[in-house]
Amino acid sequence: MLRNGREEFKWFNMRLYNISFQSLKRKKTKTALLIFSLFLSVVSVITLLIVSTEVEKNISHNLDEFGANILITPKSNELNYSYGGINLGQVTYETNSISEDELYEIQKIKNKKNISVIAPKLLILSSIADKDVVLAGINFEQEIRVKKWWKVIGSQPSKENEALAGFHLKNKFNLNINDTVTIENSKFIIAGFLKETGSQDDQTLFLSLQKVQAMFNKEKQISLAEIAALCYDCPIEEIVSQTSQKLPNAKVTALKQTIESKMTAVQFFKDFSYGVSAIIIIISVLMLFSSLNASLNERIKEIGIYRAIGFNNIHIIKLVVLEVFISSLFAAVLASISSYWLADLILPILTENSNTIISFNWLNPIWAILIAVSMAMLSSMYPIYKALKLNPSIALRSL
Repeated sequence: MLRNGREEFKWFNMRLYNISFQSLKRKKTKTALLIFSLFLSVVSVITLLIVSTEVEKNISHNLDEFGANILITPKSNELNYSYGGINLGQVTYETNSISEDELYEIQKIKNKKNISVIAPKLLILSSIADKDVVLAGINFEQEIRVKKWWKVIGSQPSKENEALAGFHLKNKFNLNINDTVTIENSKFIIAGFLKETGSQDDQTLFLSLQKVQAMFNKEKQISLAEIAALCYDCPIEEIVSQTSQKLPNAKVTALKQTIESKMTAVQFFKDFSYGVSAIIIIISVLMLFSSLNASLNERIKEIGIYRAIGFNNIHIIKLVVLEVFISSLFAAVLASISSYWLADLILPILTENSNTIISFNWLNPIWAILIAVSMAMLSSMYPIYKALKLNPSIALRSL
């Protein structure tokens, strides 16, 4: 008898599924409108989430590369000239330096993928025509990557005998492009000048790192290094800690103000995206509620018949829920596919990068289904409540 009861229960459930499918087929226009409403809502939210995530990554990456956020200096120094957060003095400076080979141990840390740019520097106090000048031996390619705000008049030095002069240094020595300056019996051609930066760079003469090391017998030695670390998916403190372990004789400092300003900008964009998504969902739920409520009012006769032939409250709930669930599932699948296509169109416009590639995330289709089903169920709660309160005799009178 129990077995027959189970078989009857399964048979009845199958009948409910058939009734739901037939109802959706019979009301093609209303079903299409319901699916379309859900589709528009879900595709808007998922597209916004995809775009916001990719733009957030892009912004984070660009901000992380726009300036150094980690500074590496000797552990003990009492230098007089200020550069990048440390002071430079001729006497003490001679005994404080970091090995260039040690510096590149950073590339072996656990979070090495977060290290974007390493810009080493060797700072020397020297003179040109009996006037004091600060020389900075740098790797021009890495330095310009870490200082994207630099505007060079002329050209970037590409040879060891070429130099780049700061704005105030140019005026101090009345220099012009292709002029020659003599430093420690070596001649250098001024390849270009920096536009005013408002920093210590304006008073510095930039030369090739290898050339400065050779001139002052400081092979493989540097004074400090600026690092641009990508802290999008890794706390900067982790990178600092791992770097400190690799460089026990150096002081590794995170530039907190720089990092916090970057993360504030990223967080603002993220919060804005979530806010817009929430507004879209709220508006969509109200629209769906109106549509489902109107649809249920038109089905009073149908529900009355179901109640009259023995359908109880659970059966009525199952019928409505099944129809809503099927519609929302179909809308979610369409939205998942369309959202990647739309994001692929929108993202290059926002990032101004036509080579942007969107990475597929399995969570997005899951989110699409959850959002669609949740919106549909939430919108159908009151219409279902009205259906359960419907008196069959009242419904049947309208037949």
